[in-house]
Amino acid sequence: MPSPSDRRPRSSVVLRLAVAVAVLSAGVALLSTGTAVVNSSDRSEGSPPRTSLSPAVSSSPSPGVPSPGSEATPSSERACPPPPAYPTPECTGVPPGKQLQKHEGDLVADEDGQVIDGLHITGNLSVEGQGVEIRDSWIEGWVDNSRNGPRGDGSFTITDSTVGRDDRCDAGTGVSESEFTATRVKVVGHGDAFGAGGDNVLIQDSFALLCGEDEWHSDGFQAHEAGRDVVIRHNTFDQRKVPASGVTAPVFISDGSPEATVVDNLLIGGSSTIRVHQGGERWKYVVTGNRVVQDAWLYSPVDSSCAVIETWADNRLVQIDDAYQVTWLGPELPCVDGS
Repeated sequence: MPSPSDRRPRSSVVLRLAVAVAVLSAGVALLSTGTAVVNSSDRSEGSPPRTSLSPAVSSSPSPGVPSPGSEATPSSERACPPPPAYPTPECTGVPPGKQLQKHEGDLVADEDGQVIDGLHITGNLSVEGQGVEIRDSWIEGWVDNSRNGPRGDGSFTITDSTVGRDDRCDAGTGVSESEFTATRVKVVGHGDAFGAGGDNVLIQDSFALLCGEDEWHSDGFQAHEAGRDVVIRHNTFDQRKVPASGVTAPVFISDGSPEATVVDNLLIGGSSTIRVHQGGERWKYVVTGNRVVQDAWLYSPVDSSCAVIETWADNRLVQIDDAYQVTWLGPELPCVDGS
């Protein structure tokens, strides 16, 4: 039996237990919030802070991004069905169930081989390093490798990621500008989805729902003074929400762009839906297997420089349902020379 000096009042024991439980609960809550940790020692004047990822992250439903589910689908197991099916919001963007860690403001990826995985960036992402990998992330602004320096300063891949917000409309281009590969990327809330202004651009299995305002010249993909090895393969570009005075084309290639391959895309809307124009003294354009949604355009399905298109084949009219599934396969479209 304890001596009188070892005894403590019952109320004191209860109080100590309550304090211990409160401290433990606070620790669990702190771990579950997954707030981004910013290392002040890595911060340089005039540049965004570098972010250290905490181990556990939770997220709330946000515009343009699916709500967290019971389990995220690994990127290696995702795929958009091949033609005659086309990418939809369901097979592109941040995988359902993926938990994201928030980074407030802009972020600069300036290290070679840098990996950005599971991040929610509330601003823009500027790529300055070589071989940067972006995956399973949501960038509310744009992703670009030329706005902070010369074209081609950085190179990147972006996979299973969402760019933009579907509750606003940004006049800028979602993903650009050279030396990049985009796979299963969903772009929302942008006047232009993808852009090329240099060499080595591959956009595949991606989805874009464009927005716009009057006089914006919205495009699903635009090549402006682009270069070699530009491939636009198996994507869905939907411009039906863009006002008539602000739309150009789901695919618009011009302004000194010498080479492009446009194949197996589902294209919806535009002033004219397919616009591929002469780019210079040497050019190589291939336009095959594309599907143009009937009567979604303003003026015509095709307005292109046919004489400089090396291969034009199997581009057809279609009708689709609300889930972007083809319900009718129409006749083959001839190339119509508009310039």
